[in-house]
Amino acid sequence: MAASDAAKLEKTIGQTRVLLFWPNIVDYVRIVMAVGTFFGPWDQREQPLLFAALYVAGFFLDGVDGILARSLNQVSSFGAFLDVCIDNGVRQVMWTMAVPGPVGCLLPALEWLVLAATHSQGGAAWKEGCFRDAPWQGVLFLCGAVDLAAASGVPPKRRRERSFSS
Repeated sequence: MAASDAAKLEKTIGQTRVLLFWPNIVDYVRIVMAVGTFFGPWDQREQPLLFAALYVAGFFLDGVDGILARSLNQVSSFGAFLDVCIDNGVRQVMWTMAVPGPVGCLLPALEWLVLAATHSQGGAAWKEGCFRDAPWQGVLFLCGAVDLAAASGVPPKRRRERSFSS
């Protein structure tokens, strides 16, 4: 094996190792919990405590992954991006379940556009200091806080009954 091939292999191994960092494993659990929370075999309105418990546990794990990343020195761009994508995805599902039609997609679409813009402009440090000098930073933070509070407090609409028999 040539030296350049060995260097490429070592780089690939290093890049894939980040997938198994403990904070990212916590995020994978959050994904499974989010899918179970919103698309599980129960009706959220009939079992609100189960829905609330899964949602709160996912919210708690959202804080745990950051603490783990810093304490284990496993901070990574992938982990930060994964964390934000999970947060956006959970809020997107809540909005689209609570507000039917295209209107329920507007705020989630805006969140994904902001993520894409900040990630593409920020490079490796996309999550740090993106809006440090922006005069409208307080307005965006306020809008995001209102969005998060509203999405967290909006109960999902009742799903239609599914029938697999003809």
